[in-house]
Amino acid sequence: MAFIGIFECSSGPITWLYMSEIMQDKAVSIATVLNWLVNLVISIAIPYVVQAIGDDNIGYIFITVGGLTVLGTLFMACFMKETRGLSL
Repeated sequence: MAFIGIFECSSGPITWLYMSEIMQDKAVSIATVLNWLVNLVISIAIPYVVQAIGDDNIGYIFITVGGLTVLGTLFMACFMKETRGLSL
């Protein structure tokens, strides 16, 4: 629960804010559909992954996702430009 709470208070919503600032309406719609489809695929795949690695090793999923979150946060900090005061 702490992982999810920290993610949602940090880099979680940044993608949605950034998309709304830099994309046109049609692109935001496409990006939203792709985001939800990827979420669906991950939600479907996780039970199979847990079954494959065993219930005793489920913590490795959170460690992996945490590492990916750190990489994503570094990507956002290094490559995503500030859009305040800029036009589309």
